[in-house]
Amino acid sequence: MIRLATPKDSRELLRLFHQLQPANPPAADGTAHIEAVLAHAGTTVFVAGDVALAGALVLHLLPNVTYAGRPYGLIENVIVDGTYRGQGCGRALIEAACNHAAQQKAYKLMLMSGHTRGAIGFYEKLGFSSTEKAALIKRF
Repeated sequence: MIRLATPKDSRELLRLFHQLQPANPPAADGTAHIEAVLAHAGTTVFVAGDVALAGALVLHLLPNVTYAGRPYGLIENVIVDGTYRGQGCGRALIEAACNHAAQQKAYKLMLMSGHTRGAIGFYEKLGFSSTEKAALIKRF
């Protein structure tokens, strides 16, 4: 079951996101940060599951000047709990994000994936291209 996250999901989301970045601990007031993301205009958090979440992703739809003002989307923090991988949960989350972006008339969706996680092929099977653009990162 894919649905929109609510503030009641904050602790479960923190648990999942810790799996995504175990060396990068969440803020001490992590639930407040989750609730701020949930309240952010243009941001949608999709979750798989009811009480114990199997997976999640964050979709940001951003305003745009080109493409007749149609927004573009950025998918971040895609995570499926290790016990649920290989069961279609990740695919269902990505498809939900794609459907939502299409309903909002977005002209493209972008995401980045680490080279070491082996997920690039997964995203390519879902229609994403790893050759069209180059991703560049500057960290602070």
